[in-house]
Amino acid sequence: MQRRFLPVVFAFLLLAIWLMPMVTRAQRTRCFAETGYCIEGVILTYWEQNGGLPVFGYPTTELRVETNNDGWTGPTQWFERDRLEDHGVEGVLAGRLGAGLLELQGRPWRDFPQVRDAPSGCRYFAVTDHSLCEPFKRYWEQNGGLERFGYPITEPFYATLDDWSGTIQYFERRRMEHHTELAGTQYEVLLGLLGNEVRAYASGTPVQPSVPPAYPAPSTSPVITSTPLPSPILPTPTVSPSPVSPTPTTVTAEYPIPGTCLTAQEAELARLVNDYRNATGLPDVPISKSLTHVAQAHVLDLHNNEPDSGTDNRGEACNMHSWSDQGEWSPVCYTSDHANATGMWNKPREITGNRYIGDGYEIAYGFSGQADAAGALNAWQNSPGHNAVIIEQNNWGPWQAMGVAVYEHHAVVWFGKEVDPQGTISACQ
Repeated sequence: MQRRFLPVVFAFLLLAIWLMPMVTRAQRTRCFAETGYCIEGVILTYWEQNGGLPVFGYPTTELRVETNNDGWTGPTQWFERDRLEDHGVEGVLAGRLGAGLLELQGRPWRDFPQVRDAPSGCRYFAVTDHSLCEPFKRYWEQNGGLERFGYPITEPFYATLDDWSGTIQYFERRRMEHHTELAGTQYEVLLGLLGNEVRAYASGTPVQPSVPPAYPAPSTSPVITSTPLPSPILPTPTVSPSPVSPTPTTVTAEYPIPGTCLTAQEAELARLVNDYRNATGLPDVPISKSLTHVAQAHVLDLHNNEPDSGTDNRGEACNMHSWSDQGEWSPVCYTSDHANATGMWNKPREITGNRYIGDGYEIAYGFSGQADAAGALNAWQNSPGHNAVIIEQNNWGPWQAMGVAVYEHHAVVWFGKEVDPQGTISACQ
């Protein structure tokens, strides 16, 4: 009996040994009713150890053999936010979906504006000529860095993705999104659904979000950005032209007399604003001689006389739309309740001696360091109110004239609905 029993025991042990890998493999499988797909093996291990659902999203395909854009062929599985590839002894690697999506959209990353350095507190990558600043820098460093995301391949820029608008930045493998509506939570920086978007483009049925091209990020966050002006309450008055009023007496040797020409930064600001408008389907706004006269007079007044440092007779703080009593114009303490808005709207007529007969509307930018065109535009793009003025949303516009100025710590843009009889203005020679 004992000899006959041993083969049975031995056969049972063999069966148990043969079954053990199956049992082990079953324990390393995780399925999701949300999409109907499962993850297992090394892909599951990588998914769990590197952030799981918030980082990768749900699986959207089974594990299958695919060939990626670099010519590699092997086991691949797609997720809402990523594509994971099993490279055997090299381990699991994420796909280059950031670069891939831009290629599919006809916007190769090498065509995006680049930078040559990074401001203090940021990182600069000479490999791609792009910088990495907060809040994306902290997220990049704390969640896998170069291996997980790759190098930055754009600067941060403002974009509209489906029903959300905000600042985004593309990396070789991912897209980061700054959700200010979730500020202070762990979800303030989120990763884009690039897995879904790349697969949609590859299938020939992409949903194309409205995304403007990238522009360089500001040196750092602006210290102050002012509140855009409200829509006018009064009808635009009609007045007859008269001689031009004197310009401010304080003009530096490095800065032109207001209304004569554009500095290099001002020409760049005009170009960037119009490029951004073009990306949203809007035409260029002519660079108005009259409104540039007003804009340049204002940045000089802001720098020399600081009209935004006082208060009105109610004790309300004056903001950057304010004008001092040191020029050939009426002083204005512009407050957040827009109580003195008409004094601001009238400045094009005051400054140009009624050569420009329409109202003017200003967006302003203040910075602790040297203001520049790219920093100003980026700040305005990240402010929904300012952004609406530029791209004519919320009943703003249509704009027929634009004036620009950049000096020391300030940059301003003035918009008008009337064509400028004085025509356009050119860059300084």
